[in-house]
Amino acid sequence: MADNKTTTEFARDRSNEFYKTILRKDEAFRGEAYQLPGETEWTIGYGHYGADVEEGDTITKKEAEDLLDQDVRERITSVNEMIEDFDSLPENLRGSLFSEHYRGSIAQSPKTRKLINEGRFLEAADEFLDNDQYRNAVEEGIPGIRPRMERLAEALRKHAKK
Repeated sequence: MADNKTTTEFARDRSNEFYKTILRKDEAFRGEAYQLPGETEWTIGYGHYGADVEEGDTITKKEAEDLLDQDVRERITSVNEMIEDFDSLPENLRGSLFSEHYRGSIAQSPKTRKLINEGRFLEAADEFLDNDQYRNAVEEGIPGIRPRMERLAEALRKHAKK
């Protein structure tokens, strides 16, 4: 293996890159801190959100990549704790689930998680979209979340048909 990595480390790094590629597309780089409507914290880089980001902060792409790597590593652990058998799900479903988990919506959707863990993917798709943030995204100034949420619902429906 390159750089003396074990097979497990190499596979983990490849997996992390898969999720980072999705997030770079979904989040897009923003070098200045911004605050979404209704949020208390600020966001920067590739969707890095939290108390460590303050109004007026700026970040380079290199710094954003470092934060993205850290965020992905943390969230891989947490999504695996929430979604049983996450790693065995099809790639398109894992990618969509991870993207929504990164956004925070999987942690905030206990019914959806329960349905996924029970293998009730069609019901999970409907439940996931049955929320105020999805319905009111345009009015709340965050219309970009709708296609992202719909992508997960479609991936859940597709998986249910198998």
